[in-house]
Amino acid sequence: MASPNTAKCTVCSNLFQDPRMLKCLHTFCLQCIKKESERQGAKEELKCPFRACGEKVAIPKGGIEALPLDQRKAHEAEKFRYGEKLQSGKELCDVCVRKEGPAVAFCVNCCEFLCGLCETHHRSARKTQKHEVVTVSEEKKENESYDLDKAFSDPPVPCTKHKDEVLKFYCEACDELICRDCMELSHNEHRSKCDRIEAVATCAMESLQSCAKDSPGAVDAVKAAIALCKKAMAKIDSRKNEVDEMIQKSLNNVREALLTQNEEMWMGKTAKLKMQVEALKKVGDDLTYALSLIESAKFCTPAQQLSTKQVVAERVEELMKRYHYSERIPLESAHFLTKIADEDVIHQMIDLGQITGGSHAQSCTCDAGFVPRAVVGRERTVKVTARGASGQPFSYGKETVTAQLSRLESNELSMHCQTTDHGDGTYSLAFTAQSAGFYEFQVKSSGHEIQGSPLYFTAREPQPTPYDALTSKVVFGTYTNAWDVAFTENGTMAVAERGYHTVSLFSVDGTRLHTFGKCGSGGSGNDYFNCPSGIAIIGDEMYVAEDGNHRVQKINISGRQHVVNFGSNGKGNDQFTNPRGICIHPEGKLFVADFSNNRVQVLNLDGTFVHSITGDPQNEESKFKNPWGLAFDPQGYLHIAAQGSKCIKVYTSEGQYVKSYGENVINNPAGIAVDEEGYVAISNSSDRLWIYNPDHTHIVNTIQNLSGPVGIACDNKGVFWIAESGNSRVLTLQ
Repeated sequence: MASPNTAKCTVCSNLFQDPRMLKCLHTFCLQCIKKESERQGAKEELKCPFRACGEKVAIPKGGIEALPLDQRKAHEAEKFRYGEKLQSGKELCDVCVRKEGPAVAFCVNCCEFLCGLCETHHRSARKTQKHEVVTVSEEKKENESYDLDKAFSDPPVPCTKHKDEVLKFYCEACDELICRDCMELSHNEHRSKCDRIEAVATCAMESLQSCAKDSPGAVDAVKAAIALCKKAMAKIDSRKNEVDEMIQKSLNNVREALLTQNEEMWMGKTAKLKMQVEALKKVGDDLTYALSLIESAKFCTPAQQLSTKQVVAERVEELMKRYHYSERIPLESAHFLTKIADEDVIHQMIDLGQITGGSHAQSCTCDAGFVPRAVVGRERTVKVTARGASGQPFSYGKETVTAQLSRLESNELSMHCQTTDHGDGTYSLAFTAQSAGFYEFQVKSSGHEIQGSPLYFTAREPQPTPYDALTSKVVFGTYTNAWDVAFTENGTMAVAERGYHTVSLFSVDGTRLHTFGKCGSGGSGNDYFNCPSGIAIIGDEMYVAEDGNHRVQKINISGRQHVVNFGSNGKGNDQFTNPRGICIHPEGKLFVADFSNNRVQVLNLDGTFVHSITGDPQNEESKFKNPWGLAFDPQGYLHIAAQGSKCIKVYTSEGQYVKSYGENVINNPAGIAVDEEGYVAISNSSDRLWIYNPDHTHIVNTIQNLSGPVGIACDNKGVFWIAESGNSRVLTLQ
C-alpha cells in the first residue's frame, strides 16, 4: 500500500479533496489552489505552491475549476479514507435509508458500507453476488487484513452530472471522461469521437510513451552537463587559489585590492555556474518527475490515465523544448586574466594589478544614442562598455564583443557588424542598413547577450532631396503666431499658436483635429494657455511651456484633457521666467529652456526638479544667455539655441559642456531640430533658417525670406517642419 503522504496535499497537509493538476504536473486540492491564487492575486498566471518548483503556470480560460481532475490522487485519498473507516468499524450503511446502526460489511467493488440486511441482499443479488465483501465487525477486524491496493484496483468513478451513472466512456473531441447518459445527451453530435475508456487508454499510453521516448536521454545529458559545470567550478576554485598565491607575492600595498578583485571574479563565475546548475537541475528534476508519472501510469486504471494524459503530454513537450534550449556547456571557465604590476607600481600607481575572467555579459551596457532610427546606406554606430560581474567598467580592451543585424520583415540574411576596440573597455559597433524596415540589433560579449540586447531600429530611406537643395513649402495655415511644432508617434502634428493662446492638433495635410485652450483668450486656469511657446510629446502625454504663465502644462492627448501644471514665476528650482523650448530625453527627463534665468532646467516627468544646466563657472566658453530651442542629436547630446550668446551650445544630458558652434555666423538662434543623420536645422526668429552638417563645421543650406521662423521639428521620415510665426502657418523643407 502506498504511503499516506502521496495522498496528501502539500499545502493543507490533509488528504486530497477534489485534487487538480497544474501544468507543472503538481497536484493540490481545488480549494487550496483557489486560496493560493487569491493570495498571489493571480489572474493569468499562478506560481506553483510547491516550493521546489515555484514555476508560473497559465490559468485555463475557464478559471481554476477548469484544471484537470487528478483521478489518481483522488483515488489514493479515497482509498485511505475507506481504510480508516474499515478500521474504525463505526461507519453507517451507505445503501439503506434507515442508518440505524453501524455497517458490518464493505463492498470493495461498489466502495459502499453495508448494514446486515443490505449485506444479505448484496451477496444474493444477481448483479452483486460475485462482488468482494469485507467484514468490518469488531470481533473480526483484528484478525482480518485488508489489501486495499488490491481491493481498490479499479474503483467505479461516479459521474458528477448523472447520479446513478459511472464514467465508462471518453470523448476525444472534448478530452473528457463521460458516462452513458452524457454521451446520449451532451455528446451526441460527436458520438463517433466517443469510445470506451479501456480502448482509448491503451492508445493514450502509447502516445505518452512516444512523446517521452527521448526524455531519458535528455535527463542523462542534463546530469552530464551538471557534472561538467561542477568540474569547471572545481577548476575555477583551483585557479583562484593559484592566483591567490601570485597575489601574495606581489606588492603588499596592493595585496588587499587584488584579493578583493579576485574574490569578486570568483564569486561572479561561481554564481553564474551555480545558476546554470540550478537551471539544469530544474530541467532534469522536472523531466524525471514527468517520466515517473508516465511510468507509474502503467499501473493506473484507464480513467486515471486519461484524466491527466493531455496535461502530462504538453508538459513533457514543454520540458523537452527547455532541454533543447538549455545551456549544457559551462558558461564560465577557469580563465582568469592577470596583470600583476611589478616594482614600477611604486612610481606609477595607475598601473596597480588587474584580475579578470573576461567581461560579464549581463553587466555590459550598450549606448545606442538618442534616436532609435537609422538611414539606409548611412553608417550607424553603437557604443558598448565592457563591465565585470560587479558592474564596474573595464579600463582595457581585448574582449570578444560582436553584433549582428537582422531585418525582421524579410528573409534577408543577418549581417555581422564591424567592431572597433578602443583599448579602454569601450567598443564601437558599426552597421549600415541596406533597406528600409524594422531591424533587430543583437550584441554579445564572449558569446552571450549583453544587458539591453537586442536593440531595435527603424531604418528609413535617405532624404530624397540633397540638404543643400532643400527649399521651404507652405503646408497649411494656423491661428495667430504659429510658434512651435511637435509630432506624436502616429504622425499627428501639434502646433503652439502663441498669439491665439491655443495648442492645436493637425494631420500632416493641415486638417485641424482638435484645439486645446480657449481660442483668443489667455488665462491661468487649467483649461487656459498664456502664450504657449514650446511643445514636447512622449507617448500619449504632451508638455507645453507657457511663456506668459511661467509654467509647464501636461496634457493627455487621447483623453483631450489637462493633467497637471508645474512651475511658477521665479528663480528657484522648479520655477521659470519665460520658459521657451522644451524637449524630452528617453530616460524620462524633461528639459526646459528657462529663457530669462539663463539656464536649462531638468525635471522628472512628474515635474520634480533634478538639476540645472548653466555652464561651468570656471569655463567662460561654456556659459550661455537666453536659451530658446532645445534638441537632442542621435548620440544623445543636448543642443541649446542660446539666443543671447548668438551660437549653439552642446552639453551632455548630465550637464557637462562639450562644445559650441555657429559663433559669428548665426544671429539670434531660436528653434532647433536634429534629424537621424545628424543634420541640424536652426531658425533665427527673424527671416531665415540654416542647416548645419553633422560635424557642425559648416552650413550646407540657408533658407531665406521667411517671416518669424521659430519652432522646428523633424518627423519620423526625416523631414523638417517649421512654425512660421509672422505668417501664422506651418512650412516644410523639401
